[in-house]
Amino acid sequence: MEERVLALKNRIMKNPLLKKENLNPKAWINSEHVKDFTDFILQKEPEADTDFDNVEMLLETEKEYIEAAKRNDVETMKLLGRAVNVNAKNVHNRTALHYAVACKNKEAVDLLLRRRAKLDLQDKYGVTAIHLAAWFGSLEILKLLVQGGADQRVENMEGMNMMHCAAVNDHTDIVAYIVDDLQMRELDKEDHV
Repeated sequence: MEERVLALKNRIMKNPLLKKENLNPKAWINSEHVKDFTDFILQKEPEADTDFDNVEMLLETEKEYIEAAKRNDVETMKLLGRAVNVNAKNVHNRTALHYAVACKNKEAVDLLLRRRAKLDLQDKYGVTAIHLAAWFGSLEILKLLVQGGADQRVENMEGMNMMHCAAVNDHTDIVAYIVDDLQMRELDKEDHV
């Protein structure tokens, strides 16, 4: 099994877009192939409206709820209770569930699932909670999301599914769970290079 995980990781890492030097957005803007496109876009887009404060898109209670989910502060989450939209999104289109999963806060994830948080909401990069659970290696949370009905085949904007996220980060236990327990060998697909 570990050989297959390493093979998948090697295939993913051979993709030139995923190399460490290509993940720096500043390098994208300075590269030649993006320069012409950036010039084109900058000429076409109107000036940004600075009167609108993007940081203030959430209500104060929704911000507190997301922060509580990050800290695994289930008591504060319960206190804020039903007055909060659990699916409220920040400027990155991330919800409390995204942050609770990324911070490996099982109790907060469990509470959000009981509050019927939407499991398949994507952030602005197409990342869902199931991607984050696989990426950060939280098998327990991944199982909760699967039991809750999360879409197991969803891909982010780069075409990565949960198996890719687990393999890139050497989470062999999650890859084994996906292949053996979920019997989803079809997620182990060829890369589009």
